[in-house]
Amino acid sequence: MSGLKSALASVGGGVYRKLSDKYASIQLRSKSTEDVFTDIFKENFWQGKDSVSGTGSDLDQIGLISERLPVLFKALDVRSVLDLPCGDFLWMKDVDLSDVEYVGADIVKELIADNVVNFAREGVRFEHLNLLDGPLPATNLILVRDCLVHFSYADIDRALNTICNSDIEYLLVTSYTGERENKDILTGQWRAINLERAPFNLPKPLQAINEGCTEGDGAFADKALALWRVEDIRQARAAR
Repeated sequence: MSGLKSALASVGGGVYRKLSDKYASIQLRSKSTEDVFTDIFKENFWQGKDSVSGTGSDLDQIGLISERLPVLFKALDVRSVLDLPCGDFLWMKDVDLSDVEYVGADIVKELIADNVVNFAREGVRFEHLNLLDGPLPATNLILVRDCLVHFSYADIDRALNTICNSDIEYLLVTSYTGERENKDILTGQWRAINLERAPFNLPKPLQAINEGCTEGDGAFADKALALWRVEDIRQARAAR
């Protein structure tokens, strides 16, 4: 892919963007979800400064949530956490996880293999899991950060269904809380989503931790980690 990306880039401007988007859509339609995200990882397609998981996981974007997560875990009496996707564990490795059993999971096998070698320890383990299919391990809280923003509507529905069919008490997930109109994409692309708006229509979250996002010159200042009881999501989805 990198050779074609370079060739397309030489065209320049809007023509490049149109050709690149067309090429990307062909690639995304023809691959499994695991292959899509494995290719993104191998190509460092999101081009984060610090993290192969993308700019949202760069160290200048995670200071607030790194501080708030342990406080939240304590307030909710969370003893076990599933972080899916955990990516390269770059910023989470500095979060105080001493009071929880942490499971980091990802659809990309190479990431999990690297994390096992570099970061696994007592109370911290890693698994290869697919949020779209499960089964997911029983846990007090699942963290789904910067994931559903890359999923199509259909795959977001599958992911929420997987979570609702699991023994999990809380969902902490990326949602953009401003007045945004959601749009559909191909899985592997990106857009901001507000999970309280159509077609998701989740109830008001228990709380939302604003991340202090500075990406896009402040265009995504409403980026938050929103907290729901999974049972509340089950009931909302059953009532649709």
